[in-house]
Parts: sequence; structure tokens; C-alpha cells
Amino acid sequence: MTIILKTTMCGPLGSFQAGQRVDLDTKTERDLVQGGYATDVSPRLPERAVIAPAVEQAVAPEQPQRPRRGR
Repeated sequence: MTIILKTTMCGPLGSFQAGQRVDLDTKTERDLVQGGYATDVSPRLPERAVIAPAVEQAVAPEQPQRPRRGR
């Protein structure tokens, strides 16, 4: 996860300025984003639509029915 800080942060992990892109451990990043102190900007995988292939079935053409005579 990659985050951009909204505020200045200083602690045992270092000193970071607002607007700086930071890679920290996942728990710290999640806490900062949930608390509103950072924005998550980690790359997202593009969503792909799953399209089922159309199944074509060959059907024999219908034979014309001839009228029956004389039975």
C-alpha cells in the first residue's frame, strides 16, 4: 500500500512532510488512511469484465413439409 500524507508526521519511523508519498508497514498505513491523515494511492489492478463466449450450435435447416395426397 502506498499513501500520501495529508499532515506532517514525525515518530520512530522518521519525519515526513504533508504531501509526501510514503511506503510504511500495512497496519500503520491502514490506520493513517482510516483516521483521515493520509490518502491511499496504491496502484489498483484494472477490473476486467468476464464475457462468456457465445456458443453457436449448428441446426439443420427445416425441411418443407409436402402435403400428403390420397390417404
